[in-house]
Amino acid sequence: MAFNYSVFRSFSAAFLLFLFMTHVYGQQPRTMTLEDIMNFKNMGNTALSEDGKWMAYEVKMERNDGYGMILSTDKTTEFRIERGEKPVFSINSRWVVFTIVPPFSETENKAASERPGNQAVLVNLENGKQSVFEDVKSVSFSNDSKLLIVHHRVKSDTLLTRSQNEKLKKAGTELKLVKLEDLRTETIPFVDTWTIDSLSRNLVYVLKDTLKKNNGLYYLQISARDLPAYVIDTAGSYQYGSFSWHEKKSVLAYMKAVDEEKPKTETAELYSFSIGKELPKLMVSQEYAPSGQYLPFDNTLTWSNDGRRLFFGFRLQQYSSITPEK
Repeated sequence: MAFNYSVFRSFSAAFLLFLFMTHVYGQQPRTMTLEDIMNFKNMGNTALSEDGKWMAYEVKMERNDGYGMILSTDKTTEFRIERGEKPVFSINSRWVVFTIVPPFSETENKAASERPGNQAVLVNLENGKQSVFEDVKSVSFSNDSKLLIVHHRVKSDTLLTRSQNEKLKKAGTELKLVKLEDLRTETIPFVDTWTIDSLSRNLVYVLKDTLKKNNGLYYLQISARDLPAYVIDTAGSYQYGSFSWHEKKSVLAYMKAVDEEKPKTETAELYSFSIGKELPKLMVSQEYAPSGQYLPFDNTLTWSNDGRRLFFGFRLQQYSSITPEK
């Protein structure tokens, strides 16, 4: 009787599969522990460099410190950034910046005012060198990849009195312009808000000092940094915002309103400012508002492509009524 190898192979494969299934399903499932849950990893905020040579992302855990990763797409280089989040690449693909959050042990069950501030780490992708910035509120690259713009958060000074620290909380904070070519840094104090045009030629910022006398709206010509800051508006105590650039014409539209402890919605005005001109131009005031509406400070300003029209919005007044008792 001839031996049938085909039948033998089929029987062997079936028998091995039977043993494997018996082993797997014969085991009792392990109960998930709190430690397992704490070590769950979630990947997010993935970013890819413009040249496609680098990838960055963050890894978060439920109750442990996460980290950020930078990987070359050819799999030859990687960097790990402890507690790194929200990676952003420069457009020229030579730099990446991460926000560094405080350790979990220093933030658990603490109010926001008691938590340490975030840091930011700038990584040179050519050599892996890192530069760290403390107490960071926001960080971003200019579109020409020449600057890293770091806006710091307010930080209490132990040498000052409580009332002086309270004044600091209401003032602006340091804005750093870091030249990526050599990491030279220029600092502008007491900056409340800022905006930069997409061509990275002009920086406009709101100065909010504790002394108030120099408060106002200023701009810098970034391409000619040997020049001083120019004054746009320092007349009185005002707040500025809702910035919108028309790039081709180098014109900035913005809202202006009286800066008060209890701001009135009816004080906002719409202005435009052409870089290089001496004075801003009032475009719309509350007098233009239709009946029952007002011009809000928090507005969305949008230029038409040719720069001849600017779109904005009015808002309905909110009225309250009381029904008299009978």
